[in-house]
Amino acid sequence: MRKITHNIDWSYDTRRTKIIFDLYIASADDDYLSARMLYLNGLHRNFYWSASQAIEKYLKASLLFNEKSAKSYGHNLEKLFLKFIKMDNHKTLPELIVLTDKHTPASESWQNQSILSFIKHLQLYGSTDNRYGILGEDISGNILQIVDVICYNLRMFIRKNNFLKEDIFAIENNDLVCYEKINKSKIWMLSPALRLERLYNNRRLQVGEKNT
Repeated sequence: MRKITHNIDWSYDTRRTKIIFDLYIASADDDYLSARMLYLNGLHRNFYWSASQAIEKYLKASLLFNEKSAKSYGHNLEKLFLKFIKMDNHKTLPELIVLTDKHTPASESWQNQSILSFIKHLQLYGSTDNRYGILGEDISGNILQIVDVICYNLRMFIRKNNFLKEDIFAIENNDLVCYEKINKSKIWMLSPALRLERLYNNRRLQVGEKNT
């Protein structure tokens, strides 16, 4: 876990932002990267666990950034997702799944299905009840692409919809010295200091390096 540091000069909202970044976003990023690696190497049971953890944390971060409590949901992805949908007035997250990769076997099984149906699927196979693989695995179609789409859009939602009432990436980017800044950001980016942004921006991460 990243070490949480505090500065007495920080505002209340800056402190809240850092705590959510440290406890939820950074952790979700690591789970998301793990999920991609696990899927691509055929470790599907562990993929489901990491993917469900990533989406759960992104959803909870979305609630917290909109001053909603995340306490009562536990690990219930479906309830978290339904709460998020009520907040998503601009329909950031698409309602239906549209897969661009149609060459993966059985890809049509998820095409034009609802995102909610996939969330239920992920909750079943990524739950603690399946940590020993009792429920088995169900890998049909390019479900990694569905996880990509959900994580991409949840990050994009947080960037524009938060208690700061501003573009959260712009704020984070302006707080850094010039050599750390990202001049051409993507709409899913939240902070140049986070691992996904650093990897995308070709900043080397050494083994065991803390993401500070």
